[in-house]
Amino acid sequence: MARLVYAIEVAPGHQFPGHPECPGRVEAIQQALQRLAVFLGCADGQVTQLGAPPAHLPEGLLEAVHTAEHVAELRATSARLSGPTAVRDPDDPDGPTYATPTSFDDALKAACTAVALVDALVASSSSSSSSSADGSAAGSGGRPQATSAFSICRPPGHHATAAEQMGFCLLNNAALAARHAQRAHGLQKVLILDWDVHHGNGTQDLFYDDPSVLLIDLHQADVWPGSGALDETGAGAGAGATINVPLPWYSGQAAFQRAFERVVAPAARRFAPDLIIVSAGYDAHFKDPLEKLQLQAGSYHWLAAAVRRLAEELCGGRLLLVLEGGYNQQALGQSVAETVLALLGKPSAHALLDPAQLPHPEPLEQVEAVIELVRRQHGL
Repeated sequence: MARLVYAIEVAPGHQFPGHPECPGRVEAIQQALQRLAVFLGCADGQVTQLGAPPAHLPEGLLEAVHTAEHVAELRATSARLSGPTAVRDPDDPDGPTYATPTSFDDALKAACTAVALVDALVASSSSSSSSSADGSAAGSGGRPQATSAFSICRPPGHHATAAEQMGFCLLNNAALAARHAQRAHGLQKVLILDWDVHHGNGTQDLFYDDPSVLLIDLHQADVWPGSGALDETGAGAGAGATINVPLPWYSGQAAFQRAFERVVAPAARRFAPDLIIVSAGYDAHFKDPLEKLQLQAGSYHWLAAAVRRLAEELCGGRLLLVLEGGYNQQALGQSVAETVLALLGKPSAHALLDPAQLPHPEPLEQVEAVIELVRRQHGL
């Protein structure tokens, strides 16, 4: 039976007037999940909510990803603020990267949650299932059993580098989860799949010379932050362990499906990860206000089902999703709900639109050209 352990954190104190990255994002997800029958009572034990995560990360983990100066500055900034303040890119038309008095604690809680979910996944795979008194599944030490996990927390993280906050991101949750899996649990190889509309420049920078982490990034070409080109493939020992798939504007379901089947899946099989982490952004939806890709709610069901099957094939089902972007709140809620249905092996509730119903036709010839270049470059 497919099981999901999830955590959800609104972080109400981390908000900036009129900003798209706001508490309303997670509130919209909560509302969408509450409408799912699988979340109403969870009597079949398929869905478990994580309890309160630890208040602190394991010793040395934060410093294994971020510089001490970066962490100290984040903490000091939150401590001295009396209200929301732009701390980077104040004139960005999409909104600045900002901080509030609670931002450091909120970012730390999001990171701790991702780490705790890794622990739950590892506990599930290393111990037999047993039923707790309330009917939910539990493993060793009372940890919830899971074959997949979803951290629905904010602020997001994939743009945060070792030393910098940017792109609405303060701490890199996916990177911290990956390093924790390696340091605490001996999972040697981690695959990070990033399907946010924007390139995960922070995650790429953190693992660019590291062969133990394979980053595959599907993103819109030629938009902020300007990184993620085809020829950015890693350096030194990590050469070839970064795979960027910059998709042309107006790419949608067909483009992502082809990229997954012809790049993501074969690269993952060759790498043979011990854990898959998804930087799960939902701003590639065609209704999202920031960029110009054309996924649909049902597209995220397809993607989540495909990556779940890949995790089952390659790493005992160990799969962690970490929320990144997504700024049309209705589309975000529907898309996350579709992801959850797929993780539980349940059918989609949103039929895919006919291509003619989308705002723009998909540029499939350009998509094919990009995919072939990636395949040749990485020997796929």
